Amino acid sequence: MLAAGVRAIVPESAVFIRAKEQEKQRIAEGGEVLGTWAKTRVFLHETKEMLKKHWLLCIYAVLLMTGAYDLTRYFLDRFSDSIALLLFLMRQ
Repeated sequence: MLAAGVRAIVPESAVFIRAKEQEKQRIAEGGEVLGTWAKTRVFLHETKEMLKKHWLLCIYAVLLMTGAYDLTRYFLDRFSDSIALLLFLMRQ
């Protein structure tokens, strides 16, 4: 529900609109319609090129998100232990 609401409120990006217009023009001119497999190959090729160029940034992002997850788990464990200790002490 939330995603549908956000999609209804937020407009499409200029890049998305331009890509849709180019696809419509290609179809109108009798060009080839790209199927799902062809679009997947294009996506994988662009992803490979992006990783070649920005590999260090990808490693940094993975390490940053791993650290954030570990910190979250650590503080969650510490917080639940503190609450359990507090409740135990309050009962006595």
